[in-house]
Formats: sequence, structure tokens, C-alpha cells
Amino acid sequence: MAEEDMTTSGSARDTGKMPEREESEDGTPSPMPIPTPNPNGMVTMAAADLIALCERLISARAPPPPPPPPNPIPEEDPNMLAREYQKEAQASLNTKSVTTFDGTNYQTWKMAFLSDAEVIGGANILNKNQQEPPEGLSSLDQRYWVIRSKLLFRRMLQSLVGSVRLTMGSIQPDNAAALWNK
Repeated sequence: MAEEDMTTSGSARDTGKMPEREESEDGTPSPMPIPTPNPNGMVTMAAADLIALCERLISARAPPPPPPPPNPIPEEDPNMLAREYQKEAQASLNTKSVTTFDGTNYQTWKMAFLSDAEVIGGANILNKNQQEPPEGLSSLDQRYWVIRSKLLFRRMLQSLVGSVRLTMGSIQPDNAAALWNK
């Protein structure tokens, strides 16, 4: 009769099943009784209870997570900086009128053009015949130098009357210093 009670009672001990877990009103799971072995000697528990037990054990052993790092200041993208610099330099040149060189006003044209070069920081490209960026510049400053040289080259070409351009012969593309010395 004692055996009959154990098999028909429906307890966790007889069936190897644990009672359903109940949650409190605030949503926290209620503690479960310690699982006990069934008649075959196996310990059984619901998968959700096993996962919850594992999570509690892991969180009890794990150190607290480190605080989140402060928001780092994103490094500027060199390509974006170069594009912005080119826009600003072009806008600076666009505020000045272009003095056209027609073959008779060389001194006036030269002074006006050196003034234009000074506005964008490119006077040394012309005065020192810099056909390449000077050594020791950062990669970003080298990009800025190339931008200044190209802007000066294009502006110089715009300022030359067609007949003057024809007398120059071949022109090295985007090289302001080479064009300046022709």
C-alpha cells in the first residue's frame, strides 16, 4: 500500500517531474525546491529551471561588467577633411576676380595671381617652384598641398587668354609650379 501511495500521488518524487514554477506578481520567479531523484535515481527538472539555475550560478561568479567607455571623439576621416578643405579653398578663390593675362599685362597678372595663391596658402608652391609636396609634411598636409597646387593650376589656366596658352606648348597637368615657370 505504501508503494501504491507513492506511484499514485503524482509527486515530483514519483514521476520525476517538478511542479510548475510560479511567478510572483512582480514577475520574479519563485524559488524552486531542490530537485530530488526519481525512483530510477535520476534528477529531473524543467529546462527553464535549469537555464535559470545556470544563469544565477554564472552571474554569481562573474565580475560586474566594466562601466561603458566614455563616448570617444571620432577621428576625422582624412578624405572628408580633404574635401572640406578643397571646398573652402575654392570658395576663397571664388570671392576674388580673375585677372586675365593677355600677353601685355604680365606684372599686373603676376601680382594678382600671387595674391590669389596667398589666399589659399599656396604662394610657396609658385615662389619656391614646388612641383611636389615638401618633405616632412603629414599625409593630410600633403593632400592639402596637392589640392592647393591643382586649384592654382586651374585658376592659372582660366586666367590665360587662348593666344597666350598656345605659346606655352605642352603643359604638365595639375602642376601649378611648372605652369608658373613657363
